[in-house]
Amino acid sequence: MIFQFKLKLFKFIQKIFSFFNFKLYYSKDQNFLKNIIIDDIIDVGVAKGTNFLLKNFPKANYYFIEANKKYYNHIEEKLLPVYKSKLFTGNKL
Repeated sequence: MIFQFKLKLFKFIQKIFSFFNFKLYYSKDQNFLKNIIIDDIIDVGVAKGTNFLLKNFPKANYYFIEANKKYYNHIEEKLLPVYKSKLFTGNKL
């Protein structure tokens, strides 16, 4: 029952996003990612990186949003040099 509610809620939110020409995906099976081409990804709450996104879309443009200062060095040293990306911190929002 809870899963059905979550699915209906997701479909509602997906319609809102599609109005702004954004695509929102949800699946318990990550194999569906292999057939999707994504140019831009906004990762909110990056911390040490969202591994399944970084692994499946290494050539995408990333917009990392992180408010916690303790992760800034990791993002700047490990993620920004490897991926086409830009970091937005809590004081730059």
